[in-house]
Amino acid sequence: MKKEKEAEGKGGATSRLFREICFSVNTFLLSPFIDESQAKNTFNLTLAIIGITYQQVYTLLLLVQIIDHISFLRSLVSVLYRNRQKLLWTFLLLALLIYMFAFIAFYAYPQFDQECMTLYHCYFLLIN
Repeated sequence: MKKEKEAEGKGGATSRLFREICFSVNTFLLSPFIDESQAKNTFNLTLAIIGITYQQVYTLLLLVQIIDHISFLRSLVSVLYRNRQKLLWTFLLLALLIYMFAFIAFYAYPQFDQECMTLYHCYFLLIN
């Protein structure tokens, strides 16, 4: 016990400083990669700082976390994710049908020349 006190007296300040540095590194640098909740908080803080200093668009990403906290929205996202291929084919069919109506409007109704100068304009006019 006496030897421990002597060792602490000689190198106690150095070892204490070393322990404090290790604690700080572990807490502030390594814990975001180890602890999931700390990683989320660090990510949120980073987005908030970037949103305040750089562009405010990054603060909108913080609103996405609302989905994680509301169970109905979480289940809605999971249903959409599971049926993503069917939804993709449905939107592709919708785009094809709109293109067909734009094609008919462009060639069959020439009185819409001001709105439908090209087939591209007719397509996006029908989307609106």
